[in-house]
Amino acid sequence: MKRQKIRFAVLFISFLLFPITIFYFSPFLPFMSAKLHIINGSVIVFLCLILGGMFLGRAFCGWIMPCGGIQEVCFSMNNRPVKQSRWDYLKFFIWAVWLGFLIFFVIKSGGYNKIDFFFGTKHGISIWAFYYYVVYYSVIFLFFISALIFGKRSVCHYSCWITPFMILGRKMANIIKIPSLRLKKVNNNCTQCKLCDKACPMSLEVSAMVHSGKMENTECILCGSCIDVCKTKTIKFAFTSYR
Repeated sequence: MKRQKIRFAVLFISFLLFPITIFYFSPFLPFMSAKLHIINGSVIVFLCLILGGMFLGRAFCGWIMPCGGIQEVCFSMNNRPVKQSRWDYLKFFIWAVWLGFLIFFVIKSGGYNKIDFFFGTKHGISIWAFYYYVVYYSVIFLFFISALIFGKRSVCHYSCWITPFMILGRKMANIIKIPSLRLKKVNNNCTQCKLCDKACPMSLEVSAMVHSGKMENTECILCGSCIDVCKTKTIKFAFTSYR
């Protein structure tokens, strides 16, 4: 489980740095910067997530995203699985509406003519004034309460506006057959013990994926938990193109 210890450590450090980085994931600053014809840091980050998604899928969610760490901290209080359902598409609706409004704002303002990665921050730090802590703790509370009420990584399933960027990148990679990080079934030794299902922080039925041989799932965050608990070593990471 060394890999998971490293993953939890990275998520914890990322969470500690969240007061510095939170505005680089903001869905609101792009509207403020668009009025000033500025491409801000979060727009650049979102574009990088599309590019990263082409090669690493949603690994960012599983290994780095601070809000993912917040939700996993809540596992000890509510470890209820969140099964895939039509509600998973809610995040795409939120993302599409957000993107539509942003494009409208950009066109209305006359487009971009400047890049300022640190727009809205002070010396690169997001929470630099006392009143910004209201924003910070409101975000923390929303992720915390959602995890407590709905279960494991429920925000990642239902309402995260960042997730669709990575899924878009992954879909693009699959279409043009670019090699990227994936789960791969490497043998037929699976005993259907379902330890992988229990270990998955996204509540995926990994055992069913193994049984079918179809290891691709848009909700997979490539955390490696299923690999680490598999006694038969049936699953591993592979850097291959989609088949």
